[in-house]
Amino acid sequence: MIHTMEDVKTAISEAFKARVSGFQKREITLLRHAYELDKTKFWSIVQEIYKFKISIGEIAAIVDSVKPSVRSNKESLSQYNIICFPDYSLSNNYQIDLYSTVIESGGRVVMINDLKDLLSIQPVLSYKNILHIHWINAFFRNTDANIFFYRASYVMSLLKRLKSRGFEIFWTIHNYLSHEIIDRQNEIKFRRALYNLADRVYIHHPMIADLLDWLPDQNKLYLMEHGPYPVRLNPASKLKRLRKSLGLKRNDLVFIHIGQVREYSGLDRYVPIIEKLLNKNSNMIFVIAGRIRSTTVKALLNKVVSDRFIVKDNFLSKDELERWMFASDFGFLSYSSILTSGALFHWLSCGIPVIAPDIGTLPAYVVNEWNGFLYRDESELYEIIDNSFKMNSIERKKMAYNAKSTAESLSWNFP
Repeated sequence: MIHTMEDVKTAISEAFKARVSGFQKREITLLRHAYELDKTKFWSIVQEIYKFKISIGEIAAIVDSVKPSVRSNKESLSQYNIICFPDYSLSNNYQIDLYSTVIESGGRVVMINDLKDLLSIQPVLSYKNILHIHWINAFFRNTDANIFFYRASYVMSLLKRLKSRGFEIFWTIHNYLSHEIIDRQNEIKFRRALYNLADRVYIHHPMIADLLDWLPDQNKLYLMEHGPYPVRLNPASKLKRLRKSLGLKRNDLVFIHIGQVREYSGLDRYVPIIEKLLNKNSNMIFVIAGRIRSTTVKALLNKVVSDRFIVKDNFLSKDELERWMFASDFGFLSYSSILTSGALFHWLSCGIPVIAPDIGTLPAYVVNEWNGFLYRDESELYEIIDNSFKMNSIERKKMAYNAKSTAESLSWNFP
């Protein structure tokens, strides 16, 4: 039997009414029913109704989805020895925030970025020794399709050796496949082999379990939320001064794309739309803040004539990046493919509404017209941005408040 989005939405709406009325058992029954109707649609719809009033982990537990990441009470974080690979902490605060509780508790965290350095690591006596793998593309640096298979075999042999030394292997799946994939067929084989070898496999959202169709099974999956990023600035009293320092006007409506621009970012598809909108709306500002790696995007930007299309084509420190973010009205995501977006959580943590494509886990966090907007193509993006000029300041402030509250409902819960 085929169920529509409305069937799932109706069941979730009734569940929320039961919650408000204090009928917990009925709420649980209805949520489970909605989940069984369509597991993927469920996660895209549930926050339209619940709006993050209860945690993702609590909903996952109710519908018996992915196991929560819960450590034994006997395990002290001070006894954790974590080897993290690869080390992306210089360009990405994710790993620093993820392991902060372990470090604050006196545990050991060692970041490794070179595959060769994994050869010599040894477990520490009386510690819980963990090799935590993140982005697997780091295993295949300087590799092409001709030697991918052989590198994959070597890496699996190395990981088995480390496991025999006493390391548990944890793996967080950040992407469906590597963004700049070298050998699709053999990468899928490698991912399946790594899943089978790993002791724990983490995903950031329950809906990912059903998006990863290459998984051998779901028995090893644990939910480990992507938490909010700590941000330093309080823009409420400083916005006018902040904008002036960046060359922006108080009444400008500012849209910003942050982070490195690679081919998978999909920004090239939307540059012409942004130019049309800039021509139509004289107080619109669009900013690209981050290194541009995409040759396609660079070629398009070379033809842009508007001085309100601002390009900061370099690496920005966290402080500098957040200055631009806090000066904006909307964060803009443009991915052509994505599973989990760190930029999304950064925007929400800053309390900035997000305009995002309706792909991956993005619709599980972005609630249309509440904390942002979702679009499916160029025409929808054009309409969303064009209509944003009709919003008044109170409407935008409400949306910003909701973005911040979304981030505050999330938590870092490793391990």
